[in-house]
Order: sequence, then C-alpha cells, then structure tokens
Amino acid sequence: MKHTWPTYAVLMGLAGGVACIVYYLLLPLFCINPFWTAREGRVIIILAMLVGGMILFRRNQPDGRMHLWEGLFMGGISWSLLTALSAMGLYLIAQYIAPDLLENYIQLSLERLESMREQHVEKLGVESFEAMQQGIRALRAGGVVRDEVVKNAIYGFFLIPLISMIFRKQ
Repeated sequence: MKHTWPTYAVLMGLAGGVACIVYYLLLPLFCINPFWTAREGRVIIILAMLVGGMILFRRNQPDGRMHLWEGLFMGGISWSLLTALSAMGLYLIAQYIAPDLLENYIQLSLERLESMREQHVEKLGVESFEAMQQGIRALRAGGVVRDEVVKNAIYGFFLIPLISMIFRKQ
C-alpha cells in the first residue's frame, strides 16, 4: 500500500516527540539536568526522525522518488508535531514531575551569571546585570519551554530544507 507523505510526517513527529520525552525523563537518572544540557541529544533525535521518515517514504514509493516540496512539508509537519510533544513533556517535567530540576537549573544559571559578573558589569553596567539576575529568578516552566520551542524553530528553519534537498530524488 502506498502511504502518503502526511502519514510519514505524523508518524515520525509522534515517534520523535515520545522519544524526546523519554530522553528528558532518562537524563535525571544519570544526574543530568534536562534543562541544562538536553539540547544536543534532542537535536540528534529530531534529525534521526526526519531522516528516517524521508528514507521510509522514498523506499515505499514505486519509483523511489521524493520531491523537494514533499520533503519540506514532511519535515515541517514532523518538526512541528515533535516540537509540540517535546515542549509538553518538558513543561510537565518542570511543572509537575520534577520541579526541583527547574530550581536547580535556575540556581546553576545564577551561579554562571555571577561568575561573569565583572565582564558583564564592565560592558553593560550594573543595572543590566541586576535585570538579568531578576529575569533568571523569575523563570518558570513556561519560559523554559518557550525558549526551547524558539530554538527548535531556528534549528528547523535551517535543517529541514537541507535534509529535504539531500534526500530528494527527482
């Protein structure tokens, strides 16, 4: 049976979203805060899902072809669905499952900012430094999730066309 590109896009988006949530849940078992260092692993999961979906789609086409527009739409839908599921998982972890991880992240961020105090005050002033401290202290689960979604969108903007061009076959 010939599957259409939306089928693969949705399947890869759901699989990638679930994989990201599992990844976020496994990181604390290895004493790694998912808010601090989860970005690299998440990008690898996302790339694997995009590439896998495009390869599966091409293999199941009678002529083995995938047009550029199919890859772009497939990538966009997969990326959006994956990002939405991943963001929901991250929010649930930050808000309900392990809120202490978010507090740890805020503390680490404040310590990191404090270690760069001299350079920051010298360049931008004391008021700017104190505003950054207040911003970090006011950080909540929604702010972390919003930051991750924006970064995901930036990655997608560059990677989806690149992957689609690599895997297209005219």
